[in-house]
Amino acid sequence: MYTCIKLSPISGALLKWIVRGTLRLEDAGFVFVTDNGDPLPHHMTINLGGFDKTLNDELVLGRIARLTVREIVADMELGVCAATVIQPEALIPTDMSHRPLPITSKNKVPHITLCLKPGSKPKWSNDLLEKPSPHIIRLTLDEPYVLGGTVEEVH
Repeated sequence: MYTCIKLSPISGALLKWIVRGTLRLEDAGFVFVTDNGDPLPHHMTINLGGFDKTLNDELVLGRIARLTVREIVADMELGVCAATVIQPEALIPTDMSHRPLPITSKNKVPHITLCLKPGSKPKWSNDLLEKPSPHIIRLTLDEPYVLGGTVEEVH
């Protein structure tokens, strides 16, 4: 079980389109699915286990969230590619609009695993973003992309 911002289908498709149009990682053997058959990109992890009330306000659970992506990072040797996330926030309804409420992730660098080489693990995205490597490719996007999803517990 884990708690995450599960991406909307359109947001997942947009991320795939960006990776395919810029880095062309499929030519290097990357795939948009885990070895278990789970589709990628799928979510931004908030924490392992059930929703952690000490980490985030319980108002965010079940709410629509937005995530901003500005950079894509890939490690050709490790076989992982991820998008770094800035400003994850839930949209809490108020009388006249939506009030953004920041979302904190337990990951040092909040991110979305985008694609992998077969045999690579999604959790290796943490290593990709936290440890330097000579095999890293960094792509800063021309503009930030705002994605949507829902804060959920996944069993």
